[in-house]
Amino acid sequence: MQAKVTKEFRGRPDGEPLVRTIGVDEIIEGDLAVVAVREKWAKEIDLKAVDRAAKKRAEAEKSVTDARAALDLWKTATAAAEADQKGDAEKAEAAAAEALKVAEDALAKLG
Repeated sequence: MQAKVTKEFRGRPDGEPLVRTIGVDEIIEGDLAVVAVREKWAKEIDLKAVDRAAKKRAEAEKSVTDARAALDLWKTATAAAEADQKGDAEKAEAAAAEALKVAEDALAKLG
């Protein structure tokens, strides 16, 4: 078990030889955590909730990365289309090549 200290107290963490002051917001574990939670000096940390939150954060970060890749692709494709409409074939070809590179990079990140 792990717990986050909410009230300072004196104790000996598992594996440490001496008693010391356990400070607020310190993360403790083992027998000390069990006693501290029982005495209301600490709140138990729900490790499953921490894992779920970490997974959700990773999913959100991936979504942001995917959205940025899509935006980059949209920008480069728009630039290629605008250059093509203006009749600038060389610029349109360069912009299309850049759009293709951005799309390939996005696919590589996804896969």
